[in-house]
Amino acid sequence: MKIIILGHNSFTGVALNKFFSKFPSNEIYLIGRKPIVQDNFFLFEISNDHDKNETNLLNIFDEIEVDDNSVIINLISEGNVDNCEKNPDMSIFLNIDFVKSIYRTLKKFKCRWCWHGN
Repeated sequence: MKIIILGHNSFTGVALNKFFSKFPSNEIYLIGRKPIVQDNFFLFEISNDHDKNETNLLNIFDEIEVDDNSVIINLISEGNVDNCEKNPDMSIFLNIDFVKSIYRTLKKFKCRWCWHGN
C-alpha cells in the first residue's frame, strides 16, 4: 500500500511514518516543507494561490502514481488555538481552504483517503 503523509514533520506524522515503516509492503511517501534525508520525500511549500497548490500537488501525486492502493493522510493544519486567534485568515486557509484544494486535486485519482488534523 502507498501511504502518503502530508505534513510529515508533525508529532503525528513522525509517529505514523515510524509505524507504517514497520510493514515492508508499505511504500511511504512524505510531503512537506522541511527537507529530510529519506527516500520518497517531496518538498512542498503551501502557497496562498489555490491553483499553484493544486498544480504542485497534482505533479507530486502524478510522480507517486497515486492509485486505488494509496492512502492520503493530511496533517497540514493550524491546531494551536492561540495562533488561530492571532491569525484567523491563515487558520481558515490551512484548515479549510487547503483541504478543499487537496480534495479537488484528488478527484483526478482513485485513492483511499484518511483525513486527520493536528
